[in-house]
Amino acid sequence: MKETKLGELVIEWLQRERPGWEIFQEIQPRGYGSIADIVCINKADLVWIIELKTTLNLAVIRQAYSWHVDYRSIAVISAKRQASIDERNWWYRYMKFKMQIGTISVSPFGLVSEKYSPDIYNYINDKVVEKILEICKSGKTDGFGVAGGQDGGHWTPYKESMKSVQEFVQNNPGCQAMDIVSALGKLHYANDHSARTNLAKNLIAVEKWCEVKKRGSVDTFYVKEDK
Repeated sequence: MKETKLGELVIEWLQRERPGWEIFQEIQPRGYGSIADIVCINKADLVWIIELKTTLNLAVIRQAYSWHVDYRSIAVISAKRQASIDERNWWYRYMKFKMQIGTISVSPFGLVSEKYSPDIYNYINDKVVEKILEICKSGKTDGFGVAGGQDGGHWTPYKESMKSVQEFVQNNPGCQAMDIVSALGKLHYANDHSARTNLAKNLIAVEKWCEVKKRGSVDTFYVKEDK
C-alpha cells in the first residue's frame, strides 16, 4: 500500500469518525522546514497533525514529535507477525504516555482503527499554530497536494505567487514583469525590485507553462497553448 492510499483511508476514517474536524493535506507553514501530511482543525481552532508512514519507524515518530501543536498522531499500516505486533504495541503505548502522540493503524485490507488517541500537548508553539491556521483558513492550499504524496505537491508561498502570476499572464498575454508586479504587488518577494528581477528569471527558466517572446530587448510572457 502506498502512502497516498494510506492517506485516503485515514481521511475517509476522519470524515466518518471525526466529523467535527476540517481536513487539510500537505501543509507547510511559512518559514517551517517540515510538511505535515494531514492537518485537522476544529471549531475551537485546535490543530491536530497526523503524519503518515507505511511502516512504523523512528522517522515518523520524530516527524510527529517535532510538531508543537495541540494534538499529534501517526498513521501506519499494521504489522502482520506477532513479534512485530508486540514490539509496535510497546511503542504505541510509549508514544501515548511519554510523548503525547496518538496512533492510527490501518490494516492491509483498509480497516482503520485508532489504537491510542492523542493527549493535548503541553508545549504548544503558538506561532506555528497561528501560521497553520492562517494557511488552512485562507484557501490557498486547495489543489496543491494529497497526503502522502512524494511529488512536491504541497503549498508554498512561491507556488501561491505563481498561481496568481499564471492567471494574470493568461488574461494579459504579452505582459512584462513590471506589468505583473504593478498589478499584483511584490507577491512573496522582499520588495518590488526583487519581485521584478526574480520573477522574470523564474518565468524564463523554471515555469514550464510560460512562453517567453522578445519584444526588442524586453521579455514578454504568454501562457503556452495546449497542443
